[in-house]
Amino acid sequence: MLVLVIPENSVKEFLRAPGTIKDRIKKLLAHKNNMKKKVKMKNIAEPGGTPAPKVDSQPFNSEESVSRDGNPPGEKKRNEERKKEGLEEERRDEKALANHVEEQQSLRGDVFYLNISVDCSFDHGVCDWKQDIEDDFDWNPADRDNAVGYYMAVPVLAGQKKDIGRLKLVLPDLQPQSNFCLLFHYRLAGNKVGKLRVFVKNSNNALAWEKTRSTDERWKMGKIQLYQGTDTPKSIIFEAERGKGKTGEIAVDGVLLVSGLCPDGLLSVDG
Repeated sequence: MLVLVIPENSVKEFLRAPGTIKDRIKKLLAHKNNMKKKVKMKNIAEPGGTPAPKVDSQPFNSEESVSRDGNPPGEKKRNEERKKEGLEEERRDEKALANHVEEQQSLRGDVFYLNISVDCSFDHGVCDWKQDIEDDFDWNPADRDNAVGYYMAVPVLAGQKKDIGRLKLVLPDLQPQSNFCLLFHYRLAGNKVGKLRVFVKNSNNALAWEKTRSTDERWKMGKIQLYQGTDTPKSIIFEAERGKGKTGEIAVDGVLLVSGLCPDGLLSVDG
């Protein structure tokens, strides 16, 4: 099975897997309503029988005794326990529904909250980054504007025109048969600074993403959908190609692996 990737310019054409969130919510709501009916039926009082006459001549047998409301001893307690169990199951269903909706709504629009699986940031992440020893130049750390931490960059004067520098992210052992989204911040600052490409390495090196120019020098967000299967990705390669510009840089920062599907829309990051 080949690993599929979704480039940035075609992410909106992605077709979601069968079984939409609406279908799953309908099923949970149907189950919830069914549970309410069950609880209601369990709470209907059983018709009281005619109390047995007291016969003083017969010895008292606790197993055959009848309470004043017509039910055997312990029946009221059992009814209460069944009611409690039904209510607890109903609460669990409601909690599962709320969690599911919250998870699906966590990635939306320009503002979203991420369920971060792996932080691969350069300065404090847990991932393994390697410089390619067979390329033309290395990526170098550069201080962030706020002087907190650093990102990786290729200065415009590194190497010659058309020279290549590669930075490899060795992927950790991800959960099999799961989808992951690779999110990263990037910047192409300067006129004709060059190109930035991202390859997903498995049985072959597939070009997953490419940017050749930018309308401004702000940080932007790139994203690549990773599908786990028999041909699981082993690494991600960030490749910078030197242009003929004289000022600027190609830069990458804030690399994250997030479980699930990539968020819709393009996201800009001030900085």
